[in-house]
Amino acid sequence: AVEQDLAPISSSSYGDCEVAEGSATTAFELTLQQAAAQGQTVIAAAGDDGSTDCNGIFGLTTLQQQALAVDRSNLPAQIIESAALLAEKKTDDARQLLENLRAKTPDSPDVIFQLGRLNLVAKNYKEADQDFRHTYDLNPANIRGMTGLVESDLLQNKPDAAIQTLKAELAKSPERNDMKLLLADVEVWFDVCQGKRYN
Repeated sequence: AVEQDLAPISSSSYGDCEVAEGSATTAFELTLQQAAAQGQTVIAAAGDDGSTDCNGIFGLTTLQQQALAVDRSNLPAQIIESAALLAEKKTDDARQLLENLRAKTPDSPDVIFQLGRLNLVAKNYKEADQDFRHTYDLNPANIRGMTGLVESDLLQNKPDAAIQTLKAELAKSPERNDMKLLLADVEVWFDVCQGKRYN
């Protein structure tokens, strides 16, 4: 697909461990460079062994193999696990994991945000709003907590509340382009739902 410039998006496997690939790695890198020059997007398919491709390959030390394996006690790894549990509709398991993480790291915006996502999916809007507000208060430079609040308002069919919240935040920080963009997106969405635009 790359050599003939046939598709705008191509998918590849992670392949084998880099140690086993040898010169094939260089050829693949050249193919990726060609795709980039042609404006093609190349994605790696999920489901391969990913970073653990090298486990068990002769020549790697045990320490190297361990470094390539996922550390399940790692906070980001556990947050990813909670998202996977949520995607599998295992909300009780996800909640238990996240509540345990919150007990260990009560001021982690990542943990609190993920709890907000869980509460949003469970339609516990009041709790979701509290989690998203707490996330935003812990790190106002990151807009994701505010995005969660807006999403909650929209899911509750309260676009006016979302717009007012964003305008209030913009009044405090008028230089926030990310906030302006989010406000514009919500206003366009509201207008489209009201039939005021794009008829």
